[in-house]
Amino acid sequence: MASTINASSTGSGGLITTGDASGVLQLQSNGTVALATSDGNIGIGGATPVTVGSLPRAIEFSYGAFTSYNSTEINFSGNGYIDTNGWKYKATGPATLYQQSNGAHTWSSATSGSAGGSLSWTNSMSINNNGQITRPLQPAFSAGGTGSGSKTPGTVFGFTTSGPTSNISINVGGGWSNANSRFTAPVAGVYAFFCSIYVQNSNTNNSSIAPCINGVQLSTGSDTFMGYQGTIVNSDNNVLFSFIMNLAANDYVDLRVRTGSVTVSYYGGHSWFQGYLLG
Repeated sequence: MASTINASSTGSGGLITTGDASGVLQLQSNGTVALATSDGNIGIGGATPVTVGSLPRAIEFSYGAFTSYNSTEINFSGNGYIDTNGWKYKATGPATLYQQSNGAHTWSSATSGSAGGSLSWTNSMSINNNGQITRPLQPAFSAGGTGSGSKTPGTVFGFTTSGPTSNISINVGGGWSNANSRFTAPVAGVYAFFCSIYVQNSNTNNSSIAPCINGVQLSTGSDTFMGYQGTIVNSDNNVLFSFIMNLAANDYVDLRVRTGSVTVSYYGGHSWFQGYLLG
C-alpha cells in the first residue's frame, strides 16, 4: 500500500485521501498513478521509483530516468535504471545513456536485454573537458598487402589484417574482409580511403589502378579522376592515391587493375589499404 491522494471525477468529494506507514506517496487521477515518491525519488506517469537507499536520487518515467549522483555528475537513461545492484533494463529491448561527469560528456548504448536484467554500457562517443571528441565505434580499417605477382585487368589487389603486416591492422566495426580484400560499409555515409601499392614492374606503358564500388569502377573517364592512378611507366615505385565517396549500407569497395598488367609486391608493408567513416 501507499499513502494516496486521488483526484476523482465521481462522487461529491474532489479528492480522496488514504494513508499508511509505507513511506510511499502516490498522486492518482481516477485511480491511475500520475506521480509516486519513495526515498526522495520520483516516478512519473506510473513509473515506480526504484533508486533506493544511499544511491543517487532519480526522476523516473515509464522507460527513462534522470539520475543525479553528486554535484559533478548527472545521467539521462532510456530503458535503463540503477538500483543497489547496479544498472538494469527497465523493459526488454536496447538501452541508451547520456552522462555529464566532471565537465565531460559521454554517450553510451547497450544491446537488447530482458526487463530487470543486468545492463552493461558500451561507450559510443565522448567529449572530454578539453573539448576533445572520441568515437571508439566509428567504422575504420587498415589492411596490409599479401603476396606478390602479376595482376591483370579486373584483378582485385589482395590485402589482409593478418600476416606479416598485422602491426598496422585495424578493423573497427568489422567492415573489412580478409577473404575477398574488400571493405563493406556497415552504415550509409561519406567515407575516406587511402592506399599505397608498390609496383615492381609495369608490363605496359598504360597500366592503371582504379577503386571500385560493388565491383564497378568509379568512372570510365580520365585516369586522374578521383584518385585514379594514371599511367605507370617505371617499376619499383609506390602508387599512392586517396578518394572520398558516398556509400549506402552494404556497398563494398576494393582496388583493381584498370588497364595493363602490373607486377606488385606486398612485402614489408610496402602496400596497404585504409579507410574510415567521415560521417
